[in-house]
Amino acid sequence: MAESDLLKVHIDRDGGKDGGPSHAGVLDVPADATVGELLRIVRIKNLLAGTEPERTTWLVDCGGKGCIGVMTRQWREPKLLIAADTRLSDLFAGAEPRLTFRHWGLADPRRVFECLRAGEKLPERYL
Repeated sequence: MAESDLLKVHIDRDGGKDGGPSHAGVLDVPADATVGELLRIVRIKNLLAGTEPERTTWLVDCGGKGCIGVMTRQWREPKLLIAADTRLSDLFAGAEPRLTFRHWGLADPRRVFECLRAGEKLPERYL
């Protein structure tokens, strides 16, 4: 695949409860990849791993578009507020390709997603 066929997506995650350092990096993905494919790569590369337990909940923020979903290592696939087959070229149109994963502690990921979908206040991060 030619370099021009790749999209450089900036990925970062916060340091969690202790406010540790960010974990910034860049993923090269096919320019025609989907959101679902990108998040699968994040999962396969174990980019959300660390000292957090399996139950950690992550909010997926997309550039200036806000939160687009929830990920947790408990789930095989993330729960998204947008279609998983959305092309990255459409998602990042006119913006820097960037995803930030915000640590939402041990909050129940299903409840977090339900609140996001309903536009309600999110549950407490740290129980």
